Amino acid sequence: MTVKVERELTVYNVEEVMEELKGFAKGRKKELLLDLSEIEDIDTAGLQLLVSLQKYGDSNDCEFKIRISKDMRELFAKYGALHVLEVEVAEVEHE
Repeated sequence: MTVKVERELTVYNVEEVMEELKGFAKGRKKELLLDLSEIEDIDTAGLQLLVSLQKYGDSNDCEFKIRISKDMRELFAKYGALHVLEVEVAEVEHE
């Protein structure tokens, strides 16, 4: 299952993203790639969602990965999120 989020992952759309992730969150899907390679903004609500999904995946034998841009990787590193989350950096940067 792949879910692509565009522009932002913030308190303003985190509920909408969770709605798209229902299949994974309820255990009906065993793999999830959350594509955040085009987001420009993430806040603590977005980071909390990612950490919760990672913990859920780890404890329920589900594979959860996040695809981010190089710019977001720097931000994730700054906040220590790379120690908790499994991320891959998108090959191509979007403008």
